[in-house]
Amino acid sequence: MSRLFATLTMAPILTAASTRTVASLPKAQVVASTVDHSGAVYLTGTISSADLPVTPGAFQSQYHATTCSWPQWSFPCPDGFVVKFNAAGQLVYATYLGGDGADRPAAIAVDEAGNAYVAGTTASSNFPLTDNRLADNSPVGGFVAKINAFGTGLVYSTRLPGVALTSAIAVDGLHRAHIAGNAAGPGLPVTPGAIQTQFHGAAGYGDGVVLKLSARGDQVLFATYLGGSSGDSITGLALDSEGNVYVATAG
Repeated sequence: MSRLFATLTMAPILTAASTRTVASLPKAQVVASTVDHSGAVYLTGTISSADLPVTPGAFQSQYHATTCSWPQWSFPCPDGFVVKFNAAGQLVYATYLGGDGADRPAAIAVDEAGNAYVAGTTASSNFPLTDNRLADNSPVGGFVAKINAFGTGLVYSTRLPGVALTSAIAVDGLHRAHIAGNAAGPGLPVTPGAIQTQFHGAAGYGDGVVLKLSARGDQVLFATYLGGSSGDSITGLALDSEGNVYVATAG
């Protein structure tokens, strides 16, 4: 948690009090942040309690998760959350994001209109999805959710077919999300002309993946594997002004 404070307090737009409001919540972990052109700060992470300071009109006001079980113990499943502070460090909105299983946001981006894009992994059968989404019924896997500027609704929310984990997200000027993550096997909706059309990971190993979604979140504009026969993972993603995608990998 001290690392979070060190990162955020370097930005003068956040007051110490507003930072602690999120970071000191019981069973909460901030995993990603971003800043928009106005200086507003967006945070996402996981929380395993009903203690999020949810704002009026938030699209998900309740902690939905139940109990997760491992062979030797049980624990409260985490929900995701998304929080926005304005440039003065005042809370604009706070909302849960999740269903009855374990939901783990991993990355966040924002467009010039203030819409927040959250990428993560869900194991919830009732994760909040919109009608405009990709066709995928996987019980566990990656997701992307676009939250409006007020935190009151989902512009879109979709599972990502063939994606086991997500690690990074960036948004271009046309509000198209670019997502990086990992696949544990075949199933990615690879598009024509993709750099790598086949899953190359051997048993027990994954490949990296990169996808680009339409502005409505209901169409894959491109999708490719990125990896070899050993374990490969993508740890970062960025865009330039021409729409080229840059990824950092580990393998």
